[in-house]
Amino acid sequence: MSKRRMAGLLGALLLGGALAIGVSGGLAATAHAADPVVPSDTWNEIFVPFDNGQGNTMCVDVPGGTSTQGAQLQFFHCHGYASNGAPQRWHFLAFNTSIIQNGVVVYTGPVYKLQNVGNGLCIGFTGFFAAADVRLIQTTCSEGIEWRIKPENDNGTNPLLALSPILSDSICMAAGDLTDRNSTPLMSRFCDGFQDAAQILELG
Repeated sequence: MSKRRMAGLLGALLLGGALAIGVSGGLAATAHAADPVVPSDTWNEIFVPFDNGQGNTMCVDVPGGTSTQGAQLQFFHCHGYASNGAPQRWHFLAFNTSIIQNGVVVYTGPVYKLQNVGNGLCIGFTGFFAAADVRLIQTTCSEGIEWRIKPENDNGTNPLLALSPILSDSICMAAGDLTDRNSTPLMSRFCDGFQDAAQILELG
């Protein structure tokens, strides 16, 4: 059984009573772990493990596998492991960096450009500047945003995470909603951790 399918079952169990999920899609508050999530060297699905019990796990997807620069990305029923799954396969191109704020190093470690295996394009923002409440697009990797993996779990054993642009730590990648509707927008939002389950992601 794939990690994604196991996570879907875990999400269903959590929704059944182990964690309370509010109307807004928030999860019970949980401390952050120090251990980083390490992506596969080949490719990963990026999916939402908490979808309000809808029954279908939703993955970041290139609509129709298009190679059009500027195309808006979406969530779609996960099928990255199928023969037609290339639009949902994401390679994490790693770079080591240090982030300095007000003269203080606040982060040292890997950041990633998220490249689609099918078309070679990367996830970014229109205009190349990170902002909240906008649709994320695909663009050339030279113009794509570098993302930081932020662990979102209590003890380092649960593989939950958020993805945040390195120069906009208050912004996170998110699903437009927690339905299981194909073509759900891939968005940016102000990071709110477990208060917004649409920002809680996992790699499959």
